[in-house]
Amino acid sequence: YTARVRLEGVEKTKTFSTKASAQAWARAQEGAIETGEFRLEAPDAGRIFADAVELLMKHRKRIGRPPGKTFAGTLARLKDQHGLEPLRNMTVSFWRRHAIGRMSAKKPVTSQTAVGDLLYAASVMRHARREGWTVEAEAPAQARSQLRDEGLRVVSRTRDRRISDDELRRLLAACDEVETALPLGDIVRFALATAMRRGEILALRWGDINGRVAMVRGRKHPRDRERVDGAADGSHSGKPRSWFAS
Repeated sequence: YTARVRLEGVEKTKTFSTKASAQAWARAQEGAIETGEFRLEAPDAGRIFADAVELLMKHRKRIGRPPGKTFAGTLARLKDQHGLEPLRNMTVSFWRRHAIGRMSAKKPVTSQTAVGDLLYAASVMRHARREGWTVEAEAPAQARSQLRDEGLRVVSRTRDRRISDDELRRLLAACDEVETALPLGDIVRFALATAMRRGEILALRWGDINGRVAMVRGRKHPRDRERVDGAADGSHSGKPRSWFAS
């Protein structure tokens, strides 16, 4: 439980393990204000990781660039796990322990997945620094470098071959045999022919089809990761269109 007391635009914050302790502390601070004994700490003293996450999310919403599903999901998990952690405690060793902890948890993840958390955490910490907060903005990145130097794989393995014709034949045959309401085999063939993502295929509407041309919704931009689309008749709301012609 986090208690906050604000005075003249500056707030004093402290985190406790019980609600009763937080309320008692808040009442004590209110009493100190009444007696003139209240002393403000540095603005950053009581800030926690959840504050930094919310700061970034509000900024992305304000500029019209909300984070993608993976980014938002990872931040939600990190916030749930470390939300009450004071930012002053989020050092290089803290983030290193976080990654190692994920790899040794009851349901362990690969080193690439664990270290991936640090990339998203770095975005949070760096934005907080840009907003003038006192944080170790490069701590997640430095922890990632340490883990790499220790021999852990921090990037995914690159593919070294393509699916063979025989493997593809057996894959499609298995898809055609699956009893489902969806034409799984046709969907896989369509994905192979167009290189469209699963979400892009499932987002297709009848109005998006114009002869042998299909409008792709929610296309991921290769550089700025902005998702773009347009209407089937060629009109759009100021965003680039992404079309596939067969």
